[in-house]
Amino acid sequence: MRTNRKLVNTLPRIAAIVLTTLLAAGNLYLTNASGPALAGKKLPALGTSLQEETGPVHRPLATVGITVGQTARVNVVNSPDPNSSIPPGPVSVEMCFHDSNGDIILDRSGRPVQKSVTIDPHHGDFLDLNGNLVAGPGAHVVIIPCFRILRISEGTLAVPTLELFNNLLKTTFVLSPGTARGFDPQPDPPVAPEVAFGLVGITQGVTARLYVINAQSPNSLNPPDPVTVEITLHDANGSFFVDRTGRQTRKIATIDPNHADFLELNGNDIAAPGARVGIIPCFKILRGSASSLVVPTFEMYVNFTQQTLLLSNVGDPHVGDPHTPVAPAAQ
Repeated sequence: MRTNRKLVNTLPRIAAIVLTTLLAAGNLYLTNASGPALAGKKLPALGTSLQEETGPVHRPLATVGITVGQTARVNVVNSPDPNSSIPPGPVSVEMCFHDSNGDIILDRSGRPVQKSVTIDPHHGDFLDLNGNLVAGPGAHVVIIPCFRILRISEGTLAVPTLELFNNLLKTTFVLSPGTARGFDPQPDPPVAPEVAFGLVGITQGVTARLYVINAQSPNSLNPPDPVTVEITLHDANGSFFVDRTGRQTRKIATIDPNHADFLELNGNDIAAPGARVGIIPCFKILRGSASSLVVPTFEMYVNFTQQTLLLSNVGDPHVGDPHTPVAPAAQ
């Protein structure tokens, strides 16, 4: 009886150890889901720039870090438009991955990680990027998954999602629905107000990162110009944190077209063991461009594995919106 009780008490620990081992093995697993193992540690060169492409505007799904042992996947589904009585038709889309400098990433064969496809109604397709192609061990490399609609008809919706999964387990860790919300920066005063993601808790062993990309506005035919933004991570009282080097978690950056920048905060710098500290990721447009679309993304990743835990785009603040009617209080 004592042996059985001891076994029962030990099983959860054994399961945790097995799971941790599998996740670590996923980080070291250098085989592409659709190809042979990488030969050597040389990273591929970058492909063409988004600046060289013409036609419809690329829509960034997010800005995120990827590491060895995981794969990023752009999914697109051809869905009927619920607001239309017209049956959906085929849709042609292009999916791609580019880096924080706006350059298309290449696969191990030297080809751009880019795909154009026609999708029938109620069908879907995808494009993968294996982190082993761009990241070395212990690295967290910035990628920007995008898609653009080449041809679409009324009654049809192209529904994208971004997925991150472990190469060994094939288990999805992150699913980011839809396209990232962008903000049209006005080039003239007044300065745009601060935009907040909301309050989130951070602990030791986790890093928070706030990205901002300068994408092209779909409402402008002109190429985007540089924009200047302020990126901050502060507490619930509006005070900036201080990292281990003594610097405040505040950054002013001028971002070129189709480029991205970020600010991060290591939970080890502000949280005690076993404690959660509330942080509020924010950004503000200081100098805008009428042809740009400023798109922020918030990420949290594990320091040890470098794998993403959470990925979030800015939502629509319905509560407290002055255009939203408020029900009268009960008498």
